[in-house]
Amino acid sequence: MSQAATRRLLAAQLAWQQPSHLARWTRPAAGHAARYSSMPSAAKMRNEMMQDGRVYRIKQKPEETLSQNQAKSIAMFYMSGGPLFPGTFTAMPFSETLTSPSHFLNYNWLHLKAYLSDVLALLSLKLQSIPGWTSRPRWKFKRAQIAPTAVALHREVLEAFAAGDGDTIRKRCSRSYAAKFIAAIERRKPQEQMHFEMSSSRSLFYPKLKTHRISKIPPEVGFSAVMEQAVVAVKTRQRAWKTLKKGGKVVPGSERDQERVEYVVLYRISNSETYKLGDWHVWGSLDGPTTMESYLEDLAMIELEQLERAGWNKKK
Repeated sequence: MSQAATRRLLAAQLAWQQPSHLARWTRPAAGHAARYSSMPSAAKMRNEMMQDGRVYRIKQKPEETLSQNQAKSIAMFYMSGGPLFPGTFTAMPFSETLTSPSHFLNYNWLHLKAYLSDVLALLSLKLQSIPGWTSRPRWKFKRAQIAPTAVALHREVLEAFAAGDGDTIRKRCSRSYAAKFIAAIERRKPQEQMHFEMSSSRSLFYPKLKTHRISKIPPEVGFSAVMEQAVVAVKTRQRAWKTLKKGGKVVPGSERDQERVEYVVLYRISNSETYKLGDWHVWGSLDGPTTMESYLEDLAMIELEQLERAGWNKKK
């Protein structure tokens, strides 16, 4: 096999088969309540989540070796949400791909390949869970429940944020994402009370499961585990406002009423030996659907990483 063909073969390997490089990459999650005056700016949240998501460093105890400390850091990183899987493709609405014939064909071809790759990864794990030829798969992903779960968690987190309920936020969100909400709550003026209302739109297009991916995660978490990530497009009408605790008057300029389409990212960690599914949590949200340019950039990063792991020097 030629060197060029070998490079293409390595680059085509599924990301879930080599999960250890995921810890090196994270994609920023823009907070979906970032437009409210009590939230930090989207740019600030992205920068902070990039820094938080790269590695979790914990204080080493005197009796621990460096390898033990690293194992605990890796376990904390993944159990707290981990990174967004590289190569995640969240397709834009069909009408937006019609800018030109070439863009339409190239974009939808990339989407099809990404979709088939994700389906094959899920199918492979499901087939591995079949104990015998006459048995049904023990692994049940329950995909039909993902979209309504995303809507419910999305609502619960935003309502908890408005109420200043940090415990619920920590319980339902990834560590990095929860930290942004908690920081915004702590910056609120003590004399003000935030209020929030949300109604979700149920139609042919929303809510919609856009991607559903799975990846093996390192054994440092303490058991044989896999992480699932799902991106769900949610259309909602949101209304937020602030009042003074004393007197109940609405704070001028605090009212926000908007209809939004948001791409909510969920994750859960499950045991791949007992096939017991974990609970879904909110990882964050994406700024918008995947563009062809950003996806090609992701593919180039994946190829470079895999070539480095294989020992290839592309300059030679």
